[in-house]
Amino acid sequence: GKSNFLHVIISELVTTYPPNALNIYAIDLKGVEFNVYAGACNPHFKLIASNMSAEIGLEALREIERLMKARQAQFAAETVNRLSQYVQKTGSVLPRLVLIIDEFHRLFETSHTTAQEAEKILTNLLKQGRSFGIHLLLATQSLLAGKVNAQQIKSLVSVRVALRANDPREHRELFGSSFAAPRELGTPGYALIMDTMVGNEDGTVFRCPLMSDEARQSFLTTYRAVSAERGYATSTAILLDGVAKADIRMNEALGALA
Repeated sequence: GKSNFLHVIISELVTTYPPNALNIYAIDLKGVEFNVYAGACNPHFKLIASNMSAEIGLEALREIERLMKARQAQFAAETVNRLSQYVQKTGSVLPRLVLIIDEFHRLFETSHTTAQEAEKILTNLLKQGRSFGIHLLLATQSLLAGKVNAQQIKSLVSVRVALRANDPREHRELFGSSFAAPRELGTPGYALIMDTMVGNEDGTVFRCPLMSDEARQSFLTTYRAVSAERGYATSTAILLDGVAKADIRMNEALGALA
């Protein structure tokens, strides 16, 4: 399902790219799917947030937008407009930023003001982010849920992936009113990917590998061991849990006053 697919993508990202080339901001607006990545020596992660309200999710979007504007200024100073050009000209290492938002539709199931700003920032990031090395992975159980402006989001997302859906309208919402799901898409583990940038209008069916809880824990053990062996910095990720009780012992500034 969706959660398995996200874990597979994350494992591929952190295996393929070192932490100085890739930073991950992972937000779950409904559950605790990304909590397994919390803890020491997860150097790729900058934010791990669980059970977040739409308002906190919006604040994360604001932070990513601030980072994008900072990169805009950096690139302008070097008279370049793409990450690859900046790296080539300056020789600096600037990591790509991947923002993963699970159940992103919940951003729109809130006040009109919050939903409106979330849509504005998402639109801005989707339009400009890739040039500055900022990428979004938006996941949801349902595009039909809440008040998601699916058409606006869809028009800016060139690569779309669908898993099995109980309601065929979900696939039509993602791929277009005339879309007819292939038979394989009804089988667990199968998915369809469509990349409109390369004219792949019919999409391609593929099978996503199963990453069991045991396999994920085994991977994380190896990942942390390799990270330590290679001398990657200890994780500096900000950890947020929308339902956990506050623990002032975790506040370094307060601890320094003791």
